[in-house]
Amino acid sequence: MDYSNYDRNQLLERIAELETLNKELLEEKEQEWETGPDAAVPGNMGHWYWNLKTNRVECSPFIIEALGYSREELPESINYQFFSDRFHSEDYYNNKEAMRLMLQGKSGLYEVEYRIQTKDGEWKWVYDRARITNRDSNGNPEMVAGSVFDITERKEMEIEIEKQNELQKLRALTDPLTGILNRAALMDELENRMNQSLIYKTPLSICKFEITSLTEEGHPKDHESVDVVLKGIAGILTKTLRGQDAVGRYDKEEFMAIFSNTEMVNVERVVERIRSQAGQWGLEHGISIRISGGIAEYHGESMEEFMCEADRSLEEARKTRKRLAATHKKK
Repeated sequence: MDYSNYDRNQLLERIAELETLNKELLEEKEQEWETGPDAAVPGNMGHWYWNLKTNRVECSPFIIEALGYSREELPESINYQFFSDRFHSEDYYNNKEAMRLMLQGKSGLYEVEYRIQTKDGEWKWVYDRARITNRDSNGNPEMVAGSVFDITERKEMEIEIEKQNELQKLRALTDPLTGILNRAALMDELENRMNQSLIYKTPLSICKFEITSLTEEGHPKDHESVDVVLKGIAGILTKTLRGQDAVGRYDKEEFMAIFSNTEMVNVERVVERIRSQAGQWGLEHGISIRISGGIAEYHGESMEEFMCEADRSLEEARKTRKRLAATHKKK
């Protein structure tokens, strides 16, 4: 390094930095004899040393290379902000907070996993750990020494495993044909909504839908065509219902919708809209679609009784061939 442009004070400051750094390196070397070097640890990118008085960071060339830079591209003096400016925004606060706690003596070790951006814009996951290794005469931190490890491969595997786990959970809750809730998940959701209705005194209704035309003459009987109809109706239900409502496949040719915080008159309007859209969908696909619906309003009864009210309403619709039959109960 060329020091020809340094004045006396700068040279004295640099000498003090190097003396502190050399002390750190000697202590580290002695420790390696006792514990073994970190170089044997997979992903080790090397050590770094932060002089808090000058805000100067000395680090292994492997750290610089891992970020995609050559030493010639960097300024003569690297400060801590060179690295912190490259922290991922989602990791920035936790990282800075971990460092603050250590410097304030509230934590004995700085230890974090975070993402740091490379020169080409990619993100590397690293595990970083450090400790205060030198203090001034007043006991204030003067030097921090740390080691950083590339854990990108491990984190990517963990993220993939987490995605797979979420997918498995989703599959356990959804009907494989239609992609909406399966019966078990639907009944769990209904139980939750019933409890909420009792606690908050809000209206709750359900509607059981049956595609009664699937058994009628002129309707396709092969499984492939039936599956197309079921998926089509499921899609209509999903698009028509609000985000606060829930829908699932209750049985082979039956669906059920749960309407929270909705008065009965509005439930009937939504159900009629679903029936109308289903008929239109059938015309567009050359299939005769007729849906029967049975609505029940919740008044604190058991789930079995609540479901029976919807079944009675649906049965009435089947027998009378009404488009919709609703069960009304006085409070």
